[in-house]
Amino acid sequence: MAEKKVKISFRTTEEVAGMIDRLSRALGVSKGRVLEDAIESYFQSEIDESMDAFSGSFGAWKRDESPEETVEMVRKLFEDPMLRHQRLR
Repeated sequence: MAEKKVKISFRTTEEVAGMIDRLSRALGVSKGRVLEDAIESYFQSEIDESMDAFSGSFGAWKRDESPEETVEMVRKLFEDPMLRHQRLR
């Protein structure tokens, strides 16, 4: 079954419109195809980077301080806001 096509419109600069037109002619495809390919490529690169949780957290467990020092540091960070919240009640 063919994908349903949806019409969209947007405003852009003459420069960008010219780029789309030149690329369309050079590739021999429609302007819509140029935009679809560009958006799909951009989307995929952003998803790949943001979904790669392993590389983003790689080495997070290798810390210079001991677990006890980490706990103490976090407690100090949250102590003042927690006390402030308790005083507001």
